[in-house]
Amino acid sequence: MKLDIQLEDIRRAAGNCLRCDMCTYSEWPDCYTICPVYNYDRCFSYSGGGYMYLARNLVDKKLTLDKRVIEFLYTCPGCLACDEICKIIPVSEPYVRPFDIIRLMRHEAVKQGLISKEELKVLREPSIRYEAGMSSKDSNVYGIPETIYDKDADKVLFVESSFLNSHQGIYQSLLRIFEKIGDPISAVSDDGLNLPELYDLGFWEEVEAYLSSRFDVKGLSGRELIFLNPHSQEFISKRCPEIIPEFEDIETRHVSEIILNALKGNRLQSKKESMVVKISYHDPCYLGRGLNIYDPPRDALSLIDGVELIEMQRNRKSSFCCGARARDNYFRGVSKTTAIERLNEFKRTDADLLITACPHCKDIFQEMMHEKERDLVQDLTMFIEERIV
Repeated sequence: MKLDIQLEDIRRAAGNCLRCDMCTYSEWPDCYTICPVYNYDRCFSYSGGGYMYLARNLVDKKLTLDKRVIEFLYTCPGCLACDEICKIIPVSEPYVRPFDIIRLMRHEAVKQGLISKEELKVLREPSIRYEAGMSSKDSNVYGIPETIYDKDADKVLFVESSFLNSHQGIYQSLLRIFEKIGDPISAVSDDGLNLPELYDLGFWEEVEAYLSSRFDVKGLSGRELIFLNPHSQEFISKRCPEIIPEFEDIETRHVSEIILNALKGNRLQSKKESMVVKISYHDPCYLGRGLNIYDPPRDALSLIDGVELIEMQRNRKSSFCCGARARDNYFRGVSKTTAIERLNEFKRTDADLLITACPHCKDIFQEMMHEKERDLVQDLTMFIEERIV
């Protein structure tokens, strides 16, 4: 969605909603509940369609952006379930999807000075800063092993501030995997700005300023940009081309795709295991519905000796959100309730481990578990790194 779209521009698109409730369920014949907000309190208002009627009423001046409306806007976790299933909203100009319209309403609240980053309590000050932002390629400040670091390499790792702090373990596992693969690799940084979060929460001016002045598009042209966090990959691969026309020839890859190719090409080899471990794989919303990457994580796990995959009832396009990005203002505990429901679904599989390929999913699942059980949830990269030669 282009950043110059106004709320008035989506009046017809939002008005296309048929109140069919299809945005709350997976495809027939399963018809699983997949909208976390609707799952919390099952009425039409608490659904993708409900948000569309809210948008139409805001455009028609029948509602104003008061405290309760804003709290409801930020309750949506942005799981993209309604985007996946709804084929009605996008047919009218400006051809946006339901979550785009929710983003736009949030931007309107920010633009009117009704919401701040301090109120959201999720956008902290960057804990790391690189002098030249994402164009900093003159020295290896990202901890990449010197044996594979090359500032001019075709493969470029997108490094986020959380990798060097709260997600250090996942990041170090990834670097060890890259070292075993042996291909030269460079890196660029998000400068600690958390671009997908800024975009989703409505702080578009900061996003536009960063991309227009400090994002080195020419330096990335023709190179392969590799991501650990699917939220960042979805933003860079799908949103940036809408904002920066020159971005079209930059290829993106998720680490699961890199690992799978290395396993298939015998550049990574599995250890021989004497015991079978039963795992269930959780599809992160932005890796699955956002990027349509469903098979690579599963295929990579299938090439690890001693692994048996047991699917949860809701999987792939019908996966249920972890709830990590839901806010708990309008509905108290919606994030916790969503995560616990998914964990209960995992427990019903009788699998030994729950594997996910998104750091945020891993965080919220572990947070909702008893301390002694937290090792039951593992990151895909760390799990594979421990089981390769």
